[in-house]
Amino acid sequence: MSNNKSSFFQKGRNQMNISERVKNINPSLTLAITAQALKMKQQGKKVISFAAGEPDFGTPNNIREKAILAIQEGFSHYTVSSGIIELKEAIIEKLQKDNKIAYKTSEIMVSNGAKQCLFNAILTICNPGDQVLLPIPCWVSYTEQIKFAGAIPIFVDTNQQENFKLSAAQVEKKITSRSKLLILNSPNNPTGAVYEQEELIKIASLLLKYNIYCICDEIY
Repeated sequence: MSNNKSSFFQKGRNQMNISERVKNINPSLTLAITAQALKMKQQGKKVISFAAGEPDFGTPNNIREKAILAIQEGFSHYTVSSGIIELKEAIIEKLQKDNKIAYKTSEIMVSNGAKQCLFNAILTICNPGDQVLLPIPCWVSYTEQIKFAGAIPIFVDTNQQENFKLSAAQVEKKITSRSKLLILNSPNNPTGAVYEQEELIKIASLLLKYNIYCICDEIY
């Protein structure tokens, strides 16, 4: 009986598999290059890494002090899943002051980072078979997140002559009955392209005309 059980469990382990959706996702090339650069540094080699878009400064002192204080005061338990109200209000104040746009606390969601925000938004908006307009060159994770949602990335080429920026006319040429979303990254990773207000208004007007969502990734 013992041998039978052993062979049964061994057979089960051999047959266990992860989902096809995960198998179809390519690992981040950015993280792979970053890991290689770190490995080379540890080997004593002189390396200048252009891989990850990570700040070259430490966490500001005022943030560190507040985090330490929160831990010391026991503020380390579960909070509201979309973010504590004080943080949401601070974000709203920043957006009003620096970006001249007004939001309500119900329109703000705090996450672990931009990648989680994008992943959640894409899964919320897209159904399998929907098309997502994506200007290229672009950040490597957009494509994989779109594929994970079962949607289809539709690449829109940009070029140096146009400062690697997308025009409303280019977007319109790619729109079909299955177009659901445009992802717009400004300042752009990796080109550094920054859209002017007039350019954004033209693209926004076009998307409203066709009832297409837009994710504006403004991480930089």
